[in-house]
Amino acid sequence: MKKLLKFFSASGVWVAGLGVFYFLTHLIGLTKLPVFADEAIYIRWAQLIMDDSSRYALFALNDGKTPLFIWSLIPWQYVFSDQLWAGRWLAVLVGAGQILIFARLLKEFGLSKKWQLGGSLLMSILPFWFFHHRMALMDGMLVMWLTLSWLGLLRAIKTRHWSWTLLTGVSFGLALLTKLPAILFAPVLALAAIQPFLTATKSTEKLKFSLEKFVFLILQAGLAGAIGFGLFLLLKFSPAFGQLFSRGGDFLFRFSELSFSQVGKNLWNNGRVFLTVFGTYLTWPSLGLIFAALFVPKQRRTLMLLILMTLSFILPIQIMGKVIYARYLLPAALPLTVALVLSLEALISAVTTETTKPKWLLRSIKSLLIALFLGSIITTSIRFMIYSWLNPNYLPLTVSDQVQYLTEWSAGNGVVEVSQAALKVAEKNSLLVLTEGYFGTLPDGVLLYLHGKNLHNLFVEGIGQPIHGLPQPMIEKAQRYDQVWLVVNSHRLKLTLPAENLLGQYCRLPGAPCLQIWDLKPYLKTLSKPN
Repeated sequence: MKKLLKFFSASGVWVAGLGVFYFLTHLIGLTKLPVFADEAIYIRWAQLIMDDSSRYALFALNDGKTPLFIWSLIPWQYVFSDQLWAGRWLAVLVGAGQILIFARLLKEFGLSKKWQLGGSLLMSILPFWFFHHRMALMDGMLVMWLTLSWLGLLRAIKTRHWSWTLLTGVSFGLALLTKLPAILFAPVLALAAIQPFLTATKSTEKLKFSLEKFVFLILQAGLAGAIGFGLFLLLKFSPAFGQLFSRGGDFLFRFSELSFSQVGKNLWNNGRVFLTVFGTYLTWPSLGLIFAALFVPKQRRTLMLLILMTLSFILPIQIMGKVIYARYLLPAALPLTVALVLSLEALISAVTTETTKPKWLLRSIKSLLIALFLGSIITTSIRFMIYSWLNPNYLPLTVSDQVQYLTEWSAGNGVVEVSQAALKVAEKNSLLVLTEGYFGTLPDGVLLYLHGKNLHNLFVEGIGQPIHGLPQPMIEKAQRYDQVWLVVNSHRLKLTLPAENLLGQYCRLPGAPCLQIWDLKPYLKTLSKPN
């Protein structure tokens, strides 16, 4: 009875309301944005594990990916018939866990339940978090484990209980098993260890810095690190472990390439990109509030520490980053989001405590500015959510994200329609579907929607890109099928085919390439790939 009464207390109702709000806003139009290339790869890998776990359980290592997120996708593929919805449902669940842990983390910064709930609500609507908590990508799960390791660290320092140290190590290990860039969060955690001492008061004598506590902290950090890296090193039993580090050159400059001038160029160019990403997805008013709060004594030291934590994560990427997308910076958005909540609390507290009459006008102006900034954050976030629900083509994304998710080959426009059309044809005729590429949006995007279906008359295979012709073995194979399709993005088709053989096309934004289906059966003899 006491638990029931507690649930229906004011805070319990607000928590329940936040949960309902979160799931409603995150589940509406969940698959409105077509499958993204990386989502197609991850879901397809999960399906391969379902079909042959002994062969594919650690297949992700070959592409430089750790497997925990892929494994987590598997149960939901059994539960839901829409494979993309199943993958994104996992992201929504991860986001719910992230927000719960975030609320508990805010408590460690001395914030009241009101601010814990308010901060959780803010995280649930800010575009950076809202977008990635609806995408079947590794980044959301990575940050959830990192947040839990941060929380465990703060609790371990305050309570000196080894169980929290164990939680810190396990959660950091799970972060490494989710995505390798978790290692970049280690300096963030090292800086986070300072926070309890910064906020210690005379009444919290046990948090006063001493040599004994420093030694104990080092022991805790050593144990947590050993546990975390121990979990990660379990992957070394796989022969493919070495492949984990094979893709770094695709995204990062090698040390040998980093001249002094190149470092300076990267710092400037990537720095501008990072600022744009945070301003776009955390909103510019949020950054403005954090900056303004630096002039308020109450949280100044903590805010400076949180900003330093953010910089400690992004600096290696800023120096070495060759190809950078916004999702790579999601872990850095975590301390910034904490800073935003603390800034709001500090600014509002500072305004409400100014009671002297000569400062009344100034207090009113400050209150109005805070309200305008907060209103702008909320309206920007709501606008982003509405576009996500109704028409993702209008999402205010950064330029690189527009290319990834909306305009280029990596955007999966038409993939569902192609798979459905192929299944319908295969009911009566044998069909060979040739696609551009070897993995990614094509052919993985088509194959993920065909998993578990009757494919007796249907075969899908990627043949690379761009399409200049067909390899002779593929032409010979095609002769055995009643129908042969080519699924290709229009800008990657280098063949001249009769317009009447275009069976359908699914276009992206104006000016962007369209996904096309071509009937190749009548032209197989003339499509030999040139040497």
